[in-house]
Amino acid sequence: MKSAPKSVPLLEIKGTTLAMTVLQAALRSADLPSLADSLTDQYGPSSDFFSFEPTVIDLGELPADIALDWSGLLPLLRRYQVAPIGVRNASPAQAEAARNVGLIVVEEAETQVRHSPRRAEAAAPTAAAAAPAQAELDIAPANAPANEAPAAAPAPAAAAEAAPSGTLVLDKPLRSGQQVYARGGDLVVLAMVSPGAEVIADGNIHIYAPLRGRALAGARGDANARIFTTCFEAELTSVAGVYRTFEPGSEKSLTGKPVQIRLEGEKLVLEALKTS
Repeated sequence: MKSAPKSVPLLEIKGTTLAMTVLQAALRSADLPSLADSLTDQYGPSSDFFSFEPTVIDLGELPADIALDWSGLLPLLRRYQVAPIGVRNASPAQAEAARNVGLIVVEEAETQVRHSPRRAEAAAPTAAAAAPAQAELDIAPANAPANEAPAAAPAPAAAAEAAPSGTLVLDKPLRSGQQVYARGGDLVVLAMVSPGAEVIADGNIHIYAPLRGRALAGARGDANARIFTTCFEAELTSVAGVYRTFEPGSEKSLTGKPVQIRLEGEKLVLEALKTS
């Protein structure tokens, strides 16, 4: 008599490493009306710019005894298509409250990965740069550890990455959802960066084509890095973690023209490039 075949598990859990961008939101107030006003000032009444990218809420600038109203804060963030997955730099009470609403505590997760006998190849995914320190809620790609490259966003095709130093040259168009990172050097792009695509470099970024997506130069904190494009139509630009977002046609005097972006103090400066 043959034994009955074993049933296939209805839930099978395996370890994996996903390519994804994680934003870091620096929270500087627990007052929901003030936070709502701050978000409106930065991004308007609502925004689809962040596209529900996973976000870690940094509580390091809040007093340890401040309790957060997660039942109000989470819907507020989701209105802007921000998807919180965890907190960091939380006090014990704040960490417990975050766990109660289903968020992870990043430091605990990192410790478990470091000490796990089946450690993943990479710990918490990170991206290129940190946010400026002015508004009550700043959202930007989180700082990457010094020995790790920014993690790539999900892409239809494999993202390209440079050698540890030198210049990476990209001669094919970058489609929405794709990301290219030039680790340790400059990035030269000879084709269009489409809306929803992202180019990142530890050094400068030179784009000899329309820039319609996101460009992040000086990803490891090089404040002297610059972004150059022959046709400026960007969604977001960042140098050494200081970033600006753009609505279509918001920079009317520069849209479609050669532009350079550089950092001046804590402010991004956009300048028209002379072509003759």
